[in-house]
Amino acid sequence: MLEGIGVLGVLLGQDFALSGFMHSSLYLLLRELISSSAQIRTASDAVLRALATAGGHCSVICCLGSCYDFCNHYLIVYLKSLPACTGWPICCRECRLHY
Repeated sequence: MLEGIGVLGVLLGQDFALSGFMHSSLYLLLRELISSSAQIRTASDAVLRALATAGGHCSVICCLGSCYDFCNHYLIVYLKSLPACTGWPICCRECRLHY
C-alpha cells in the first residue's frame, strides 16, 4: 500500500497534493513512521521523501508544512525528533516555515 501511494504521488507530481490525495495519505504515512517493523518505517520514509521531491518541495518538512490544515509547528517538531526522521533536512530559505 505504501509503495502504491508513492508511485501515484510520483506520477501525479504536484497534482497529488492539489487533488487531495496528499491529505488523505499523510495520516497513514506518518503513522507508519513509528511502526515496530523497520521495513515499514523505511518504506514510509522513502515514500514521504519521494512525495516531497515529486511535489517540488526541498524536504519532507517543507512538504508537510505546505499542508497547513493538517500539520502545525508542534507536529513537525515532534516528527523531527523521531529516529526515522533524523536524516530529514531542515527547511530551505524559500520555505515559509523554519524550524
